[in-house]
Amino acid sequence: MRLNINRLSLYFCYLVLLGYFTLTIVAGKWNRHTVIKSDTAGYYAYLSSVFVYHDLLHCQFYPQVDSVYDVGNGVVYYAVQQNHETGNFYFKYNYGVALIEAPLFFIAHAFARSTNYFPADGYSAPYQLSVALSAVLFSFLALLLLRKFLLNYFSDVVVTLTLFIIACGTNFLAQVITQPGLSHIYLFFLYSAILFSTEKFYSTGWWKYLIVLSIALGWCLITRGTDAFVFFIPLCWKLTELKSWRSVFSAIQKNRKQILVAAFIISVFVFVQMLYWKITTNHWYFYTYRRELFEFGNWQIMNALFSFRKGWFVYTPLALLGFIGCFFVWRKKELRFYLLPLVLYFLTTLYVVFCWWQWYYGGSFGCRVLVQSLALLALPIAAVVEAILSSKKVFRNLFTVVIIFFVLLNIFQTAQYAKGIIHWQKMNREYYWKVFGKWNVSEEDKKLLLQTEELR
Repeated sequence: MRLNINRLSLYFCYLVLLGYFTLTIVAGKWNRHTVIKSDTAGYYAYLSSVFVYHDLLHCQFYPQVDSVYDVGNGVVYYAVQQNHETGNFYFKYNYGVALIEAPLFFIAHAFARSTNYFPADGYSAPYQLSVALSAVLFSFLALLLLRKFLLNYFSDVVVTLTLFIIACGTNFLAQVITQPGLSHIYLFFLYSAILFSTEKFYSTGWWKYLIVLSIALGWCLITRGTDAFVFFIPLCWKLTELKSWRSVFSAIQKNRKQILVAAFIISVFVFVQMLYWKITTNHWYFYTYRRELFEFGNWQIMNALFSFRKGWFVYTPLALLGFIGCFFVWRKKELRFYLLPLVLYFLTTLYVVFCWWQWYYGGSFGCRVLVQSLALLALPIAAVVEAILSSKKVFRNLFTVVIIFFVLLNIFQTAQYAKGIIHWQKMNREYYWKVFGKWNVSEEDKKLLLQTEELR
């Protein structure tokens, strides 16, 4: 059978789906009941409380569930807190993740209830597997959408290599395999949907793409509030092609009906979250993180990008290609429009998210809060790949060696993280180089972790 080269990127997406699915099943986190735990359990709690225990306001089931599955990882009411004004319990996290996990949750719940082989308690193996496979499914759908978007500007070979770099050479892989159920893979999917629908809406003007775009934007808002900066993508799309502020206002006036429809759809997502706060706390807006705050005078961007504790470029060096690619995007006149929304997004995102009191964001392989940003970097990464493929053979060979090395390094270090060699939060320079390339470490090696600066 002859391979259709124009669909190489599609075949690669299916290969990623197969690989991620196999790794998820074989790794067996779902069978050890370690998927729905800590933050993941907090995001998921909407589903079990509403559809299994029918107890959204008081969560009386939670201590019993925690005693069996340790979903709070030592904290009985992890991410489930009581409002002293109303006496009701409320969840720390918004409902966006639970909404995206709902389809596979319903399948798991139906299976557990019909077979009686597993407890239909919302936390047994089928439910754990449903969360793990939700990450696999939506990572696959995200790559499909990203592929569709990139094919508007690049060849199929370039798109295939770009998807390969992201899916195998970045901490996107670790988020799918080692920490399914957190928000970042789902946000990557929503970012990909925003890119795809934005491009389609601006090029065709069709309402169906506007609706998809609006849903994706609203869903982002109620998944992680700090991801609101992705709004720069549709708002500033090809803005640089408009000649003056008068033409900007003219465009707004011309499309006011579409703007109103988009605003309505987005507001529906936000209203549901606000209604939940009103019911549980008697306030339309309620800050659920309590003593966890942003410290806007203490931004930690350099630590977030370059430190050995969680530095994005240390543990995901191929992410640098996205920023290098901005130069190649600038060189292509038809792509320059993309730079303004991309720059605005990163300027605001890097500042705000790394003013958070805990800039390293708890446990993860590298910097997890920028995983979704890889979707936005896909276009400049593709621009680099295209430039290299059209360059001299010596540069192509060197680029190939570099990419293969960093992909293999990412896969190996992801495995190190899964094994516990790379620590989930206490990494430092000395320990990193001590365990670099090792599959087994001694207790003496682990003592180096004590040198990590005091955690706040």
